[in-house]
Amino acid sequence: MKKNTAQAALAALRASKLSAGAKRIYQDLSDKKIESLFDVLPMDFEEVSERIMRMPGSPKRLEVISGILGMQRRGADEGQFIRLYGIIIAKDSDYEKAWLKGARDFARAVIEAEGAGAVESQTDKNVEGVHSHAELMGYGLQKLKDTGHLPSIFRHGTELARVALVKEENAASVTILSRDAFAAVLPLVGVDYRRQRTETTTIGIAPPQNVIRDLYHHPELPLPYLAGITRIPTFASDGTLITASGYSSLTYNYYVPSVGLEIPPVTTGIWKKDDEARKRDVSEAAKFLITEVFGDYPFDGKSRQDIEEALEKGEPMPASLCNALGLLIEPFVRPMIKGPCPAVLVSKPSPSTGATFLIEAIQLIISGQSKARPPLSSSEEERRKVLFTAVKGGESLLLFDNQKATVDSPTLASLLTSTTFTDRELGRSEERALPVRSTVVFTSNNALFSEELQRRLSLIRLDAKMPNPKERSDWRHDQFHTWVEDNRGKLIWCVLTIVASWVAQGRKGPVHCPSVPSYSDWRRVVGGIIESIGPSFTTFQGNRHEIEIYAAANEEEGIVELLNLWRTRNRDLSAKDLAVLAEDADVELEGIKTTRDGAYSPRSLSGMLSSMRGRHFVLGEEVFVLEDAGEVAHTLQWRLRKVDRPEAPSGAQAASTDRPGRRKHVPRQSPSAPLSDGENRRQPGSETAVIGRSRRLRRGAKAA
Repeated sequence: MKKNTAQAALAALRASKLSAGAKRIYQDLSDKKIESLFDVLPMDFEEVSERIMRMPGSPKRLEVISGILGMQRRGADEGQFIRLYGIIIAKDSDYEKAWLKGARDFARAVIEAEGAGAVESQTDKNVEGVHSHAELMGYGLQKLKDTGHLPSIFRHGTELARVALVKEENAASVTILSRDAFAAVLPLVGVDYRRQRTETTTIGIAPPQNVIRDLYHHPELPLPYLAGITRIPTFASDGTLITASGYSSLTYNYYVPSVGLEIPPVTTGIWKKDDEARKRDVSEAAKFLITEVFGDYPFDGKSRQDIEEALEKGEPMPASLCNALGLLIEPFVRPMIKGPCPAVLVSKPSPSTGATFLIEAIQLIISGQSKARPPLSSSEEERRKVLFTAVKGGESLLLFDNQKATVDSPTLASLLTSTTFTDRELGRSEERALPVRSTVVFTSNNALFSEELQRRLSLIRLDAKMPNPKERSDWRHDQFHTWVEDNRGKLIWCVLTIVASWVAQGRKGPVHCPSVPSYSDWRRVVGGIIESIGPSFTTFQGNRHEIEIYAAANEEEGIVELLNLWRTRNRDLSAKDLAVLAEDADVELEGIKTTRDGAYSPRSLSGMLSSMRGRHFVLGEEVFVLEDAGEVAHTLQWRLRKVDRPEAPSGAQAASTDRPGRRKHVPRQSPSAPLSDGENRRQPGSETAVIGRSRRLRRGAKAA
């Protein structure tokens, strides 16, 4: 601090009204020692507490006051000060809590005196009508730079923004500032413009409009950069764990912890001396997440028993489970990932399998709140607006629930391969660019995605292998989301422990994870963390070859009609046989490609069948499961196997393959004799031949 400003601040401190505790400390300090406090920089709780603990003897009083002042500048919360008091008293029992509280009062008084001293000693060129436009601009830029250690305004992409907090709802969001909003915030951060009142006095005024305009559009405003808001501690690019609330220049995040959230400490200090302690902590964390959070979900058709047995024996977890774990870990390490992150598709063959429930649980852990959006519109213009608005809010996970429509979106494809999202908003001529720190998540019953988007997906497949998954009653926690909220601190500790262990081991990349084009750094960080847990966690992204099957599937009524025809044959059939059966019976199969002569493509139909492998269907009054029956003469055969129908609870409706809102489909009557390999399927005069001809005639009419 400049000498004249320090003297003015000291005078302001002498004139201020101090509490009894602060006055006692003021009287014990010389002016020279007080002036040294004006140069104390903001400090995190971790930095101050570590300094205190490293001191060889009793901490000196000026050092304690400096630490408390540094935390006060940083904006530490009440809980962090209470923990610091405990550390100091444990170090030296001569310190009293009342004295420490007085030291904090004194720190507040020092900061107020600094502000008053700056005003008293100012030589700022901020008087309209006296100073030039360039001088007024220079003053504004310097003042904005001076607020950098306690920022209220940020650069956010090409925009100016502030963090909006709603304490009553425990909510936080990034708010983009219009020019008027920017003008309103300036006086709150100390940018004080004035007008001459008399020869020796000035009066405060609103910032001049021409200055506001030029500051707002200034290409290099000296403001900190804000990437996004986080509700959890995060790891910086160098592996540092940031637990202090507020803005961090290491992560470019603003951390807003939930009220009352208590996270157990990660004991990395003990790990340096005892590596077995690290392994035990990681094992405990992984087991808690798997058994308490993920165990009830049928990842890749596996039951809780399957998953827990694999974990116990050190056998590989289902790939979809590892991908879900990666989705949970990703927001904790987003500052460590240099590039973009893929979207996540939670695919399931049946409704009520738990996809939305799973993602909402992950949202609760990450942010303390869950939020599902409607499916993306089929209009590209609407998609662009929705995605830009969603990214602007700064949420970690953007959940688009129950996606049904075919998704082929250049806007979404661009969003998923960029670290910034550029758009032109209504009413503004220039383009706007925002940082992308959100992960897009879709839940769907076999929705169709374009090939371009399939490459940008991470797949989580849930398959309960039962006709009506909502009838399940074996959940570990009856009120699962309530349990997650009650145990959020422990669940966050689990993720922090797993990541901190990976950092402690040298941040090694994955060995088993396949290549993921466009997302190499995401693969390195998230894949490396998951594989570092242990031998059961080597399957992250191990199901990428299945994305084309499940992300390109599109179940509709026609397949149900085909299955009803097939079950009367009572034999295994190939995709080619089924394509002929569909042709002969005039079954309309949406989404199945055709050959040049207009017949259904067996290869395309095989893809649809593969996406439904293991799916249960209620056909008539019986339940069947679709299975592959092995190869005959190098051709894959498919089987409809009848299974016992589970008893439904009282009042429950039987599962149906009919979708809500659709008319109930009545299958056509067709010959029930099994097809033989040598049978002529299209003999002139047969019923099926007539039906087939009528379908081909309609095709010809459409072509004409």
